[in-house]
Amino acid sequence: MERAFLRVTRSAEVGERLRRATRAGRLPAEPVATFLERAVAAGEITAAEADQVREAEAAWQEALAVDSFTLNEYLGAAAAPELEIPLPMLSAGAAH
Repeated sequence: MERAFLRVTRSAEVGERLRRATRAGRLPAEPVATFLERAVAAGEITAAEADQVREAEAAWQEALAVDSFTLNEYLGAAAAPELEIPLPMLSAGAAH
């Protein structure tokens, strides 16, 4: 998460320049892969800046995927016996 945050933060200025270029009509809105190549070709950003944005995008996607579960994975984990909380723990502090 921290890696993604740092990479996205470092690429924020480049991202803002790309947003301005898109709003001004100098770049079309399109998928990131082709968008970055077009931005470099148009002289809006450098190849190094495009790489920086790609790295930030990859780190962000990786961070999102960490907490991705299918419904079956979620339900399987929820039903696993070793994850069940024993009843005495639920009533901790209660008079017996």
